[in-house]
Amino acid sequence: MRRVLLGLFVVGMVLWAWSPWAGSDALANGAGAPRTDLSAMLMPDELGAPSPSQGDTPDPAGGPAAADVELERAFAILLQRLAERDAEATAQAQRLLGRSDLTAEHRTRLQSAVAVAPVPETTPPLVTGVPSVNPATLDDVDAVLEKLGPSNAFLHTAEGRALGRRALELLQKLKDEPALDAGTKLLERCMMGAIERSHGDAIGFVDEAYKQHKARADRTLCDPTSVVRSRSHVVVRGDSLAKIAGQFRREGVAIDETSLAILNRIHNAAAIRPGQRIRCPIDPLRAVLEKRSFLLAVYLGERILRLYWVGHGADDKTPVTEFVVVDKLKDPDWYSPDGQVYPAGSPENILGRYFLKFDNPSYSGFGAHGTPKPETVGTMSSMGCIRMYDADIADLYNLLPRKAKVEVRDSK
Repeated sequence: MRRVLLGLFVVGMVLWAWSPWAGSDALANGAGAPRTDLSAMLMPDELGAPSPSQGDTPDPAGGPAAADVELERAFAILLQRLAERDAEATAQAQRLLGRSDLTAEHRTRLQSAVAVAPVPETTPPLVTGVPSVNPATLDDVDAVLEKLGPSNAFLHTAEGRALGRRALELLQKLKDEPALDAGTKLLERCMMGAIERSHGDAIGFVDEAYKQHKARADRTLCDPTSVVRSRSHVVVRGDSLAKIAGQFRREGVAIDETSLAILNRIHNAAAIRPGQRIRCPIDPLRAVLEKRSFLLAVYLGERILRLYWVGHGADDKTPVTEFVVVDKLKDPDWYSPDGQVYPAGSPENILGRYFLKFDNPSYSGFGAHGTPKPETVGTMSSMGCIRMYDADIADLYNLLPRKAKVEVRDSK
């Protein structure tokens, strides 16, 4: 780990330290050479991060002690550049704050430096970082989203979160349709990149953004009177939601009776009455899990309808692939890897009350379920399945139908 971080800092810092003087000499000679863009140098693959075998090889330059000295020297340069209002320093700091392998000590020092660094009067847009800007001067939500960048790096600085809250303020002023589209884009940025259980400020922002979005999504996407991209069925005597859902499935729509209940705001499925209109969207319900942020979103078409915090497989045992929901079990027994069977309600049963079984041609035994250990949500600690809080798995169980797709991503 030390060698990976050392490679990130030292290579970037050497090029960085050189680039201002090289650029100054070139400008003095009329060449106009641009400064080196360090944002493209921060990915370990591009830097040639050592393989595990290389990482175990003694360092010919002096071993761990020498590595620590070089790391601190590079880190000191970064902190100095932040104090000098350097835009590239801000971008690099925010990129590093988004990494899950940054040490707690360096994360704290970086966050403090970014928070207190003076803000320049004007800062050009950056590709990977959040530019210094007064949020109050921005009146267009799309412009704010562009300033935030493509990932959740903005969550890890006070300035970035302030810009994110400006986006929330502007979203509240929009009508439902554009607000849902822009709100989905904001939540998707929150999903892409590392979020650990210790990142309280980042988690707080995500919860705030989702609470606002969910109210709009429930009002708009779960509107039984809407006819936009929907089919409908008028209830007749003898109908049930299960029967109506079966009819829609025969027409090629992946839907369950519990999904219909949520999308039509029906709290008592047995109380539907003749003449009542049941709406079924033709856009698919699907789920996307982002592993590094521990966030799972349920989409209706291209808009986020639900967002949940989850846990998943220890040592990256949850594969990056696409599953299909093939079964939904209530109060399931758990068949442990050692051959033991633990019935529903047993303290040793790790599945909780609900289990969504996934299918994939290359992987078996995966799914989503509750957990008697809620502290493991937001961590990699399962045998590969998705762990969820009890209320969230109950909601997902009712919302996500059989044959729905579940995509697992690992966006950095």
